[in-house]
This record gives sequence, C-alpha cells and structure tokens, in this order.
Amino acid sequence: RGGESVAVAPDGRVYVANGQVSVYGADGKQVGRIDVPERPLQILFGGADKRTLFILTHHALYAARP
Repeated sequence: RGGESVAVAPDGRVYVANGQVSVYGADGKQVGRIDVPERPLQILFGGADKRTLFILTHHALYAARP
C-alpha cells in the first residue's frame, strides 16, 4: 500500500504511516491501526524506554503508547 514512514517497535511490530498508522506483526499480517486527525508524515519510537510512538503531521506532533 505504500507509506510515508516506517518504524519498528521494541517488540518487533512494524508501524507504517500510510494515511493512518497501520501495525503489522512479525508474520506480516495487519494487527491494528492507530488513527490520528491528520495524515502522518513521519513516525518513530522514542522516550526513555523507546516505547512511545511519535507521529509527526503537517500541523502537529502526536504521541501514542501502543
């Protein structure tokens, strides 16, 4: 489906920004989705324990604890 950005969580799940943030398991199957009010441009994991997903859009920065 293409995507704007990809981030890998500490647990091995893959997060792809493609309109929203789709979450994929190690087997490649979609296991979830994170909806944000705007189209994500970049995503990355950070924070003290590297488990906070930061989602950058054109007008805002969101944080999620998946």
